[in-house]
Amino acid sequence: MSIIKRKVFYFLVSFLLLTNFHATAQNLDNFKYKGGKIQSLNSAVQTENQFNGYTNHWQNTYSRWYRYGNLYKMAISNVEKTIMQSKVDIAEDLGIPGLVMQEGFMSGLLADKYVSLDRPTPEDLETKLRQGNVLVFVDPDSEFGEKVRMKLPENVWVERLKSHQYNAKNIINVNAFYLQNGERKVFVVSSKDENVRNKVKALIDNTVEVIEKYDLHKGWFGAKTLLKSVTCMGGHPLEVIGKGLNEGNSWFVFDGYMDFLAKGELKEWMEQVNLPVVTDVGFSPIYGCKDWD
Repeated sequence: MSIIKRKVFYFLVSFLLLTNFHATAQNLDNFKYKGGKIQSLNSAVQTENQFNGYTNHWQNTYSRWYRYGNLYKMAISNVEKTIMQSKVDIAEDLGIPGLVMQEGFMSGLLADKYVSLDRPTPEDLETKLRQGNVLVFVDPDSEFGEKVRMKLPENVWVERLKSHQYNAKNIINVNAFYLQNGERKVFVVSSKDENVRNKVKALIDNTVEVIEKYDLHKGWFGAKTLLKSVTCMGGHPLEVIGKGLNEGNSWFVFDGYMDFLAKGELKEWMEQVNLPVVTDVGFSPIYGCKDWD
């Protein structure tokens, strides 16, 4: 092959290769989006923040801070810790700040008949379990109490919450939980302090008495709509009642501005929707009512 023909041959081959490469590489059909789904949260900076201490009062706050590109910042409550802290606060209001009660303890206890035993022997417990459920009060340092306590998962809330209640020098821990075998249950109240165990027993006995004596209904005082006012405020009375029903309420007292003018309408609406809901209008809660009927 002559030099000229060889050069022409190489030129044609190179031209064809380059043309084919250019056509393949620059074809839009061969381009793909590699970013995946657009999720701004993946690029957000998340910071856990909590405060357990005293300002002008004792407080425990738990939140998560979200920041995005120095353009956006938001703080929201840490739901899990906030719920647990509310339980600690309630326990403190009951006079037993170290109380940690398993979910469903009281509802399970009240669902069936039970026998109460104070620091029983294993033989006493086995005898009573043949008859039904048993509520036992034990010292975790005793042989029987240690055996029962070992079945309870480790309580990590003290380290996770760091509540001011748990930092108190006189804190006394008490665990209320239940063990189950088939349909039979053993409800356990475990604490080193006998006085604390007696406090829990008194609370349980009082709860049983109240539940047996009264038919309890949850409701809302201070519901507002401003239905009869020119001031804008979202929510029709039926919408407010609907939201309340989602939270287990069955009675509502509306005290918004001029809401008392809607008393007749509320009665008619309740009859139309045929709901077991009691409504009323007023300006203040009822304290010390002598006739709840």
